[in-house]
Amino acid sequence: MKKLIEYRIETPSNLRKIYEMWKRFFRHDPLWHFTLEGSYVEIRLSKKNKNLEGYLHVKKWPYTSFSYIDNIPSTRKYQEFFQIIFHGYSELIMKIIHKHLTKKEENKERHNSVERIVHLGFNILGFNNKQETEELSQYVLGRAWYDGYYQRVTEEQQKNKESEKK
Repeated sequence: MKKLIEYRIETPSNLRKIYEMWKRFFRHDPLWHFTLEGSYVEIRLSKKNKNLEGYLHVKKWPYTSFSYIDNIPSTRKYQEFFQIIFHGYSELIMKIIHKHLTKKEENKERHNSVERIVHLGFNILGFNNKQETEELSQYVLGRAWYDGYYQRVTEEQQKNKESEKK
């Protein structure tokens, strides 16, 4: 398995930012991929990229770089395969946003891609359509619960900070 270098970049997540960096610095990297994390982005590359680092410095986007090891146990177990999958997903979205579509057209392309990715995942893992629907329902409910829990915790932390200031 090829070790990747992760750049954690402290800038609000935005696909266009990723696209501009991809176009300039790592479009030919055979394993690059990224995640959008809200207040920061993670870009993983096959090797350090001094040109990217210079660009980040000019943009005044603080970053750290380190050897990437996935922190999700199920991903880490099959990391060499997930690197290829994540690269494919990252390349796919770069191709979609490269087309200069309207926002509505881009959203439709993204939705159609997600549908194909999800269905193929279930299909090749041996799920039939009924099982796929049941699994997706459980996933959606679990994700909704998690998002609600996280939102409540965030709101409580914000209230505590505000009451501490008083």
